[in-house]
Amino acid sequence: MKNYATVAFRKIKGAEQFNGLEIHNTREILSKNIHPHLTHTNICLKKITTKIMLILLVPKKMRYGQKMWSAEKQKPKRSCRDSLDK
Repeated sequence: MKNYATVAFRKIKGAEQFNGLEIHNTREILSKNIHPHLTHTNICLKKITTKIMLILLVPKKMRYGQKMWSAEKQKPKRSCRDSLDK
C-alpha cells in the first residue's frame, strides 16, 4: 500500500459514504484501498447536520495540482471546513 493515500480524519460518528462505500473506522478505510487516483488531494465528507471531515493526504511522490503534502511531516494548512463554507 505504499502508493495509497494515508488517511487522517476526525472521529466519524456512525457510517459515512465515500465513493459509494460505507465506512465506519480507519481500518475499514485502509482495507477498502481508497486510491488517490479516484480523488483530488483532499476530500471532505460532510454530513447534513454535522460537518465531518475525511482528509486524504497524498504521498510526496504523487503530485495533484499545486498542493503537495507529506503525511509524516506536514498537515494541510487550509482547513477542510473553509472549503465547505464557500
